[in-house]
Amino acid sequence: GKAFYYNTTETTQQESQATILTLGAGDVKLSIDIDITECDCTLGGKVTYEREGGDPVAGALITAISDKGQAAGFTRRDGSYLLTGLCQGTYQVEMNPLTGDYAIQVKSITIDESNCDSAAVDFIIDTGNTLSGQVTEQGTGTPISRAMLYLTDNSTGELVGHRMYFTNPQGNYSIGDIPNGIYTLHVSHPDYESATVENLDISADTTRNVTLSKGAFIYGKVQDGSGQAIAGATIIAVEAGEKPSYAVSDGNGDYYIYGLVDGTSYLVFASKRGYERSFAVGSASDSGTQLDFTLTPPAQTFTLQGTVTNACYSPAAGVANARVIASYNPGAGKPDFFKVTTTDANGYYSFIGLPVPGTGASDYRLVVVPPGNLRVQVRSGIEGTADATVTEDFEIPCGQSISGKITLGTSANVVYVVLYDSNNHFVDYVALTTPDEEGKFSYTFDGLAGGGYKIVAAAAGNVTKWYATGTDTGEDIDNATPVSAGTSDVNITLTSSQ
Repeated sequence: GKAFYYNTTETTQQESQATILTLGAGDVKLSIDIDITECDCTLGGKVTYEREGGDPVAGALITAISDKGQAAGFTRRDGSYLLTGLCQGTYQVEMNPLTGDYAIQVKSITIDESNCDSAAVDFIIDTGNTLSGQVTEQGTGTPISRAMLYLTDNSTGELVGHRMYFTNPQGNYSIGDIPNGIYTLHVSHPDYESATVENLDISADTTRNVTLSKGAFIYGKVQDGSGQAIAGATIIAVEAGEKPSYAVSDGNGDYYIYGLVDGTSYLVFASKRGYERSFAVGSASDSGTQLDFTLTPPAQTFTLQGTVTNACYSPAAGVANARVIASYNPGAGKPDFFKVTTTDANGYYSFIGLPVPGTGASDYRLVVVPPGNLRVQVRSGIEGTADATVTEDFEIPCGQSISGKITLGTSANVVYVVLYDSNNHFVDYVALTTPDEEGKFSYTFDGLAGGGYKIVAAAAGNVTKWYATGTDTGEDIDNATPVSAGTSDVNITLTSSQ
């Protein structure tokens, strides 16, 4: 159920901290030791409304992360949770209520010999005030959808709720769980000047509407050397020390970057895969400043393509949504060049217009990071020559899988399915957003080792439930029915909590 990775300092359960070993023909590496000692510490607690000992919060997502590993779980009906199989260390424990506009809370705890079997972190939500209002366009009153808002505490500078908030299609927003205090509200949108509301004294539920101005802008056209429009080019305007603004050219090569400051000078970049990046300098104005770009392909490029498949199926099936990273080092003292893409529904990926490494540069290296439990694949020594098409296919070794469908009692935007091993240790989870024709959400956990597993499903507005058959009730992990790796049709039906 758990993965352990070799690291030159100490064994780790974090894949990102693993030491990559490179072996050539005839090479021998000794003392590649891995300590697979199981950790047995636990972390528990309770999530309640308004006060300690208040009404329980069921179905809240709890995650605990440290440099030694991670675990996740949901609160039960009584608001309690228990994470097992933890190593000693310092953990950042996050509580996400999953419903309402309540803040995500984060607390820190150190687990050592003294509290290995009794570590506890409690959370209380809905203890504060609510700030709400509407964001509209200055002059027209048009509601602005998807404007981003966040609230900072003037006394500490901390982000309230540890999250960003967004306006709905009517431009309305709501930020809950705010303690009494003085705050600054920050509002931004890619097509408008950002705005701040300073010194907000919040000691009760408060309404504050915000207007945004289009502001100054830069516009222009992106084309190639023959004068043909280039669609899909990314244009970024940067002012020193400020957040960059960006746009994407349309089918005619035209772009507009709004929300800039009148009279301010910007460094503007235009780029698209397969072309050399170009830049210009211009001052934004309320009437618009025109900056056109001509992009040219690099002198020598090649195409790198291939298919990522899963050996669990016969014939091997394509792995969708795997991240593929191509990189090389241009030479001593120079930063690595890299590009990232994602496989399509058939497992196919391609990099078009990759630069050919010059003298003193390394060959390309490919890293494939598949979804779920499938293993990361690494391949080095890939050569690229001018105008060539290089094919590098990957077949990921097979483990076993568990799959099924989730049926909701009340509709929800996201369905969480979490996998535990037979020792009640967290293994993996998926977040599902797209139902099938029957309105059910399908999930699959691939690459699993043999043995038993337990599965729980949760969604906003629904009662969290574990997979259970026979006399098992599915109310919590102790009343869940273990499922063997290789099992399909592990279906769970949730009921409405409303």
